[in-house]
Amino acid sequence: MPDAESSGAGGAPVASPSILEFRSHSKALLATVVGLCLGLPGLSNYGFSAFIAPLTRDFGWSISEVSAWVFFLMAGSCATSVFLGSLVDRFGARAVILYSIPIFSCALGSAAFMTGNIWELRGAAFLVGAIGPGTSLLAYSQVINERFAAARGTALGLMTTGIGVSSMVAPPLTQRITDAYGWRAAFMFMGAVSFIAFPLVYFWLRSPANSKAPSKEPHRIGFTRLEALRAPIFWIVGATAFIVGLYSAGVIFNLLPFLTETGLTRRIAASYLGMFGLFMVLGKLGCGLMLDKFPAFLIGAVILAAQSAALIFLGQYLGSYAVIAIAVVGFGTGGQIACSSYCIARYLGMRSYGQVYGILSIVGSAGVGLGPYFFSSLRELAMDYRLSLSVAGGLALLAAALYGALGRYRMWQL
Repeated sequence: MPDAESSGAGGAPVASPSILEFRSHSKALLATVVGLCLGLPGLSNYGFSAFIAPLTRDFGWSISEVSAWVFFLMAGSCATSVFLGSLVDRFGARAVILYSIPIFSCALGSAAFMTGNIWELRGAAFLVGAIGPGTSLLAYSQVINERFAAARGTALGLMTTGIGVSSMVAPPLTQRITDAYGWRAAFMFMGAVSFIAFPLVYFWLRSPANSKAPSKEPHRIGFTRLEALRAPIFWIVGATAFIVGLYSAGVIFNLLPFLTETGLTRRIAASYLGMFGLFMVLGKLGCGLMLDKFPAFLIGAVILAAQSAALIFLGQYLGSYAVIAIAVVGFGTGGQIACSSYCIARYLGMRSYGQVYGILSIVGSAGVGLGPYFFSSLRELAMDYRLSLSVAGGLALLAAALYGALGRYRMWQL
């Protein structure tokens, strides 16, 4: 939590820097939470599972063809991340977000007009992904990093809960709309509701970054894009992003079939997935709070080491202990998201934050795109998920070691 108020001259209470930051930028923080919930990492990602069955039924597409939505979503994101990141650096996050939201909304809604050609699904996914970085962590995390210093970790943790909320709410909500009104109405709903973030961003991100006097200074401090690419710390962060994306996406995508293979009903397995989402939110909040007290490399190493043990345990032992293991895995997944956004600003600075984040998001997206296929292939090779979960545990341990290698922060004056 933010530091408590202390006494100033004459005994008058003086608010701590953390509390002052939250007082000044609470509306901006809320806008980022809603934006992430309704942007690329939220609704368009977690809500899509409801469309698999009706699209395969209506158009005769295979499950793998429909599931390729995620691949083309990531492909579109990779194609534009660096470009949109450079626009964020040049014009500011607010301007990029405001232009991106209407296009993102229309791109999502356009999927409602598909006629049965598979390229329509792929094209819609690619377009959503291509404009998506402007509604994702790439843009919204810059908003927080510019406005918060003393309470940056807590603010980033709170911001990323928007993704966790979407992971819990989007699947059942889109499923209900699809069941009641059809998949076309559900796509149109997703497009319309994503526009809700627009007025919040327009009105609540107007204020300058840190004070009443606008300042561009935070953008001048840190590595340029080329300097970052030559820095070993960049490649450590990038390798961590790829590895975590690889095993996290693979585990999340395969968790429901793994649980049902162990004998659980789909209803109970789905409740476990809901618990996974809940602990993702708790991980973001908890690690966000800890980032303002402890070094990020230590927090990241500890939570991923615990996640490694939980994944290996989950693969070897079943029964009631699976609940504890899934909770630990969910907490670590959420905590790592908060840590990664924090590390980029602290280790690489804000001078070319958008471009650097864009490059790293491509690396992470590559891992996310490969993860489901890689771990599904391991399952087919071994005929069960024990090998997959053991490999995921090993990769999590490697990621924990990479976090430990980050060491102390570079002392940017932010």
